[in-house]
This record gives sequence, C-alpha cells and structure tokens, in this order.
Amino acid sequence: MSVTKASIAYVAVQVCFALSSSSTFSRTDTVTDSDRFYQTVLATLHDPDELDDVNPLLRWWNQQVFPGYEEQAHRTANPQTALARIKARRALLKAARGSQSSGA
Repeated sequence: MSVTKASIAYVAVQVCFALSSSSTFSRTDTVTDSDRFYQTVLATLHDPDELDDVNPLLRWWNQQVFPGYEEQAHRTANPQTALARIKARRALLKAARGSQSSGA
C-alpha cells in the first residue's frame, strides 16, 4: 500500500477548504476554485521536473499514513501467506493442465 499523488492533492484541497471562509464544499466554489486547485496540485506532483521534491514528499506521506512503510518495501514475500498458497496452487493446476494437453 502506498499514498497516491491524487490522494495528496485531495488532502490539499480539503485543507484549503477548511482554511477558507466557505461554509459549503463545492467543486465549483468561486472562493477556493477547488477543481482548478486540485488539478494544479496534481499536475505539479506529476511533473518530471519536480521529482526531487515529490519523491521525498511521497515517502514522508507513506511513513505517516502507513507505519512501517519502509520495512514493507524491503520485506520479502512470505510463501506461507494465503495469497502465496493460492498462487502456488494455481501454478500447479496450470502446469498439470499444460502437461495433460501436451501428452494427449
């Protein structure tokens, strides 16, 4: 799991609204112009020229929202998880079907 650039842009819009004098949130609000603000923040986060600032920002958000994020990124997959067992079973079934069709 990781924080997306879109979720950071959304949080920025919500903070902007919370700090404004508007009493009702609306995408078409003329005071905060939420839709344009969101698109501008998102465009900035996707701008390749901003990677030196965006990558540390994403890392910081991930560490705040998902404690242990750094450890998860370096953790190897556990072969005993339910997903790993399902995938292993699927691979066996697929291999068995392949050997049956080639041997028939």
